[in-house]
Amino acid sequence: MPINMQGSWTVRVKSKDASFPQRFIISGAASGNGTYVGAVATPPVFVTGAAWAITIQNNPGSGFVNSGEQIKFPTVSGGQYRFDIESNDAGADEDFNDLILTCSTPVTATDFLIYGNASSYSGLCRFNPCWPFWLVIDTQLALVEALKNPLLRVPIEKLYPERLRIDPPIPPGPLPIRRRFVRW
Repeated sequence: MPINMQGSWTVRVKSKDASFPQRFIISGAASGNGTYVGAVATPPVFVTGAAWAITIQNNPGSGFVNSGEQIKFPTVSGGQYRFDIESNDAGADEDFNDLILTCSTPVTATDFLIYGNASSYSGLCRFNPCWPFWLVIDTQLALVEALKNPLLRVPIEKLYPERLRIDPPIPPGPLPIRRRFVRW
């Protein structure tokens, strides 16, 4: 599965510990698109674009297939954000060290990193996530709506009693004018 990226990053091969041939593919970028050999000697690739992806692949002998990938937590070092993309090829070892890429970009005052999985929900989803086993109440309005449902109100009252104090909404329209007189 590809790793989705945004902005300008330098991608370099950190290490390779696999007997199968390895490669990585950068796609959807404004610059830096291509297929690159998964070897430490491969020159770093500077990639830019609003939205692009990295896919790591391996060849177990029958042609290239996607590798399993995992992202390590980002760090800041030497004025750079850095994180590793570790991969597990089609071999039996399941060790996520077959090909490791390091992605880096300068730290700036206006940029920030979002690390993890992000999802959006639409359609008939009343609460996020739109999944039958989880319920996320992420706004005061959603809490008010959830408290109207007796099946939800009981566990909310029991688990989160501090959340039941809901400030009354500010009435619509102009605020009352307070007049203050000053004597001369």
